[in-house]
Amino acid sequence: MIIFRPLRREEGMGAALGLIGLLVSVAIILILVKIYLDSGSHPQSEVSPSTAKAKIEEAQRVTCQANLAAINRELLGYQLQNGQFPETLSELSLRPSTLKCPSQEDYLYDPETGEASCPLHGR
Repeated sequence: MIIFRPLRREEGMGAALGLIGLLVSVAIILILVKIYLDSGSHPQSEVSPSTAKAKIEEAQRVTCQANLAAINRELLGYQLQNGQFPETLSELSLRPSTLKCPSQEDYLYDPETGEASCPLHGR
């Protein structure tokens, strides 16, 4: 008959494993703190006004491109369904905020060609 019994650790081995676990935990915490501080996401990070303005302009440009892509998809769907382009962009089933550039300028629209563009950011 075989009897299984739990393995016994030596006295010094248990203390060594506890110390190693503690050191690994401290190392992980230090790495996480370093990543947090390097990411610039902590509240003390300061952004220069020119950098902030550039980020806002970039976000507006990207939003404008996304709005124009949505408008162009709706224009294509409208044309396929009705055989012609709408007279105005307001005839499309889009939110009113999508029909304006983030800078609050109305998009330019030619109902003859179905072309929509932004007066500030181009096409």
